[in-house]
Amino acid sequence: MKNQQPCQDAFACLEDSETGGPLIIAIADGHGDKRHDMSHYGAKLATHIAVHVLKDLYEQLKQSRTYLFRSFRDDFLKEVVKQWKKEVLAHASAHDIDGTDPSKVYTRYGTTLLVALVCEEEALVGQIGDGDILVIDGKNRPIPSLDKGDDLVGNATYSLCSPEANRFWNAARIPRPLGNKFLMMSTDGLSNCFEDDDNFYKFASSLAEYVDRHTFSSASDAFPSLLFTYSSRGSGDDITLALLKFKNISTPHMRPDTQEETRPSDTMEEKEPAAVLEADEERDKSRSLESGKSESCTYRLGPLSKETYRKAGGSIYKPVSLNNDKLQGPIINIRPKDELQ
Repeated sequence: MKNQQPCQDAFACLEDSETGGPLIIAIADGHGDKRHDMSHYGAKLATHIAVHVLKDLYEQLKQSRTYLFRSFRDDFLKEVVKQWKKEVLAHASAHDIDGTDPSKVYTRYGTTLLVALVCEEEALVGQIGDGDILVIDGKNRPIPSLDKGDDLVGNATYSLCSPEANRFWNAARIPRPLGNKFLMMSTDGLSNCFEDDDNFYKFASSLAEYVDRHTFSSASDAFPSLLFTYSSRGSGDDITLALLKFKNISTPHMRPDTQEETRPSDTMEEKEPAAVLEADEERDKSRSLESGKSESCTYRLGPLSKETYRKAGGSIYKPVSLNNDKLQGPIINIRPKDELQ
């Protein structure tokens, strides 16, 4: 807002509540500097494509949790990048952007991507680039779902426009998510508000405690004001926060089991004990193969979804460069909706 730039974040949510299908969430953060001046469109395209690719993957492999995760880990991002690049070139062509060198076009639309698929028995999460995915357990303890292994310096991040992007895709399986309270996903504009990870985790814990004390809808009504305060006092960046509350937390908590299965070159056999795989596959075989596809899904897009595309050319937007102080610990002061009004 300070620099009159468009929001670089985007999100999409696909929910099939009528037939008990999965909830799919995608969040993206366009890079936003002058080399990535069309990244707010790149982020929107990425989230739209990701939820539909993941829905198709689930429909094809839902009878086997083992093979669903394998494909999610090894093949999902390849298909997303393939479709994303196609849509990026189409969007660029429609708006008179020179596509002679496709790699330069992809760079202009560069974005990160975080996704989650949550069904009754487990959750699959994955990301490329910065951002955070946390599981919050029954004692409101935040646990990182992925070891991002970030070896980049400063604000650099991996991206859908990175060469061999699939190498930087991290994926994890969270077994029995009903043993936890929340799944929290956020772009790096939130974690960058804090001095370090410990303070960010304190915020996540306090957020879970707040939601526990209030209705979920009243808490979510207060989020925009809260996040604006954090951005203005901290990172100065766009923030997108998704908080999923699990229906049942009566079963014992289980730590997200990544098994270091984050590299496409790894195989499940190398990372999971054979007994686990066999048990999974035997259970999968015992399930009924008769299941119809449901088209009654609720699909929601982020705020960019209805924005009119504007003609682009050159470096339209200037990069954000704010030097705000980092926050130390939570400044949670969320008020009920009636007080905010």
